Amino acid sequence: MGFSISIGGGAPPPIPPPQLVAAYPPPGPGAVWIEPHYELRGNRWYLIDGYYDYPPAPGAVWIVGRPRPEYWHGREDHRVWNHGRWDDGRGHR
Repeated sequence: MGFSISIGGGAPPPIPPPQLVAAYPPPGPGAVWIEPHYELRGNRWYLIDGYYDYPPAPGAVWIVGRPRPEYWHGREDHRVWNHGRWDDGRGHR
């Protein structure tokens, strides 16, 4: 993990700006870079490092999350930004 930001009481702090990180060389053919993202735990943002992943099926593509409410999941005290998802390449999850 990178760093975290927190404030006391009330609403959580605004999400920090995106971290621009150059992807390191992929571990193998077909690996897809998943960019760093934040998770909100309590009143603190945690930066989750970027990593490589492999598509779960042939033709699957990585869809980056958007800043809309449906991309946030979890309890009030542990909201997780759904930074993206695999899609089957035809618009289905």
